[in-house]
Amino acid sequence: QQTRQLRNFSPPPPRSRYILVYFLSLLLFLTLTTSRCAWASIDNLAISGDVYLIGSAEELKTFRDYVNNEAETRVEEGRNYVNVSAVLTADIDLKGEVWTPICDDSQGTGRAVRYEGTFDGAGYAIKGLNVVERENVSGLFGYIEGGTVKNLSVEGDSSCVYRAGLIVGRAASAMFENCSVSGRVSGASAGGIAGEIYAGTTVFNCSSSVQVLAAVSSDGVSVSNLGGGIAGRVRDSVITGSTFIGTVDVEPGDVAELNYVSCSGGGIAGEVLDISTVEPDTLISGCTVLSGTVI
Repeated sequence: QQTRQLRNFSPPPPRSRYILVYFLSLLLFLTLTTSRCAWASIDNLAISGDVYLIGSAEELKTFRDYVNNEAETRVEEGRNYVNVSAVLTADIDLKGEVWTPICDDSQGTGRAVRYEGTFDGAGYAIKGLNVVERENVSGLFGYIEGGTVKNLSVEGDSSCVYRAGLIVGRAASAMFENCSVSGRVSGASAGGIAGEIYAGTTVFNCSSSVQVLAAVSSDGVSVSNLGGGIAGRVRDSVITGSTFIGTVDVEPGDVAELNYVSCSGGGIAGEVLDISTVEPDTLISGCTVLSGTVI
């Protein structure tokens, strides 16, 4: 009988097994919660009313990550606008770190998400912007629709296959007021403020001191090459009281090898179109090219 009891006896699992199970459970917990908590620090930003206050590079990144995570959620819900506002409280230096645009159009969601809040620079500057290797849009913002950017200076580099600007890659029904930019921009449709503006966008009292390169995309699938000191392409939009000093270089590309359409450049805009029957009509007025070269 004693022998039978010994045979039925099972020793307890070794302690190492418990430790392994504990760490695997902890790893699973962290994996499930990290995506939710990645932008939870938005709660750490100071807020005035419903406007976030941003005074450092880390706070700007936190705001960006929050907006972009919200964007992914909105796409899943069938919405494609994010309305969150912010104001700067100090100059910010991004120190050339690679920047992912706010409301980027390259998140793999298949739908463009637009920023429609108000971003007020309050007279401060964002320096060291570095946007590289984007496909659709590049800039501090990727895509703005119905939003406003004002009282902001941006310095840095922005490059993209298609639409590139220092403030935004593409903007519709947006407002840019009292903004200034300096640095370099390159893309098929490239401009100091924006790569492309359309659908009633207004640029008012802005200045650009930028080297603009409008280059055919390297993938061999090109749209028109359009370079402008303020915006590469302007459709059914208004630019008033703005100035440019710098260079605009438009590369013609190889017509034999690429799906080439056209190319044009200008001190204010590379291409100006008025194609909508709805106001406002496209208008460029009171603008000045202080000095510069269009190649």
